[in-house]
Amino acid sequence: MLCLLLCLCAASEAPLYSSQFKDIADGEAPKDMAAINGAFVVKTVNGHKVLEIPGNPVDGYGLLFGPDGQSSAAVQCRVYGTSTGKRMPEFGAGLGDSGGYKLWLMPATGQLQLIKGEDVVARLPFASWKSGTWIILKLQARPTEGGKTVLQGKAWPADRTEPAQWMIQFVDSGEAPKGRASIWANTYSSTPIRFDDLLVSKPSP
Repeated sequence: MLCLLLCLCAASEAPLYSSQFKDIADGEAPKDMAAINGAFVVKTVNGHKVLEIPGNPVDGYGLLFGPDGQSSAAVQCRVYGTSTGKRMPEFGAGLGDSGGYKLWLMPATGQLQLIKGEDVVARLPFASWKSGTWIILKLQARPTEGGKTVLQGKAWPADRTEPAQWMIQFVDSGEAPKGRASIWANTYSSTPIRFDDLLVSKPSP
């Protein structure tokens, strides 16, 4: 929500990008974003505009946003999904275009993962997701000595305070891929998935 973005901006320097859906009509896609797969459209829910993908067909969806050419950056977003019986969605936030890094949440297996390309490079148990609630994902990639990249991620329910420490980390032996930030979802539960408060900023130390 707007208040969240304002608080983030007040606590640090201005973001490189923040989502603004208020001037986009329902059913339209933001022109500054590029869908890799799926029909991402703006929709008004409870008086607030969000970015939504349909639950059907069941598929994997992705979208790029923010400034291009970034290698050292942080991405954050809010995500809303629901389960259907034992079927649960999966979703994530990424950096470095479609083949870069992703912070991936898998509610069905109770895992939070870091992914490089197609490979899971780190994982940990995560049981804080609940169907029908918003959760926040935050991922950053920052350079370190020797041309390496430190990849860090965290996730938390939107009605709670952001964890002070990063939950999951991986040190890549090379430089981070350049590109745009991204959001991702697999609609395994056949229900819509919503995104909001998309934010790209410089990484924290």
